[in-house]
Amino acid sequence: MKWRYRYLGFTTLCFTGFVLFPDVFSEIYHHYIFLPLRILYDGTMGKLPFPSLYIFIAGATFYVGYVLIYKKNQPKTKPAILTGRQKILQITVNVLVFLVSFYWVWGFHYFQPNLKKRWSLNTTNIDSIYLRQQIENILPDLLAYRQMISDSQIDSLKDGGFIRMEDELRKHLVEVLPKMGWKTAGNVRIRNLQPEGFLLRLSTAGIYIPYVFEGHVDYGLHPLQLPFTVAHEMAHGYGVTDEGDCNTIALIVCLKSENPVYKYASLLTYFRYLYFDPRWPDDQKSFILASMPEVIKEDLDNIKKQSARFPDVFPVIRDFIYESYLRLMGVEEGLQSYHSFVDKMYAIQKQRPEVLPEWFSKSSQ
Repeated sequence: MKWRYRYLGFTTLCFTGFVLFPDVFSEIYHHYIFLPLRILYDGTMGKLPFPSLYIFIAGATFYVGYVLIYKKNQPKTKPAILTGRQKILQITVNVLVFLVSFYWVWGFHYFQPNLKKRWSLNTTNIDSIYLRQQIENILPDLLAYRQMISDSQIDSLKDGGFIRMEDELRKHLVEVLPKMGWKTAGNVRIRNLQPEGFLLRLSTAGIYIPYVFEGHVDYGLHPLQLPFTVAHEMAHGYGVTDEGDCNTIALIVCLKSENPVYKYASLLTYFRYLYFDPRWPDDQKSFILASMPEVIKEDLDNIKKQSARFPDVFPVIRDFIYESYLRLMGVEEGLQSYHSFVDKMYAIQKQRPEVLPEWFSKSSQ
């Protein structure tokens, strides 16, 4: 037990350092702790042909079974038997060690500044006029890219094309992130998690699990949701914590690809964020559907139908837990941080257009 107390004490001391000197400690952590762990994992477990999460779950299940069944039935060889209070203390300490390890494998990144602070982005002056103009500007690009691709190309993203998509988006991601201030190393893996609906029933399209150093997307996602979600979770894997930052990075990465399927899929996701932005009333949106090409309407309907196959389980509880988690980690916007994506894209178009593909920077003006 002594090493556990030392570990918790050392982590508490480091946590204090992050609070007092976040820039210094974040730099040290990212370069000398996280990136070496990233490289080590990607060079070993990351090469497995299946999610290492399955091994993690199997190992945790075996350990719990060992403690509750096998070890409980073993004859006592020690003269002293733990009291009920001691057992509770031991369990509590073990749980704390597990939770605290979250910070060492990824969580300390929450002390780093988000993209808005890194670039001093001005996200004011966004109104319904801007949202409408932005949608009108990207609709021609949406149609142009949709006409370049076939339904079979879209369907191929789910199985045979998944690894190719992962590799190509990773290539662009490691080019984009350093321009935004994040150092990269390793080879972050994103796994297509089965059974389908496992994440979607929790209102989650994808999740990055720090303990296994891998991102995961739900196998039940519509193929057109995959490129954006894969790039989003991969950004988490390289140390980006803010959800709005990951959305922004995902869009830029997909748009930089030469694959029209990735471009179309990411623009479609961007369109949905613009369309459902609460800053303009629903009664002003009818013109969009009236002018939208049928093929794009059909894709949006298919995405909606696919999601409807996996209704949420306890959505209110899920939102409360995740909202509380984000705020505990210092994300002031909570779940709304996902939607700051629209604001950040607005500011980047005005202040940092060089990070955007030239064609998008022009067409979105």
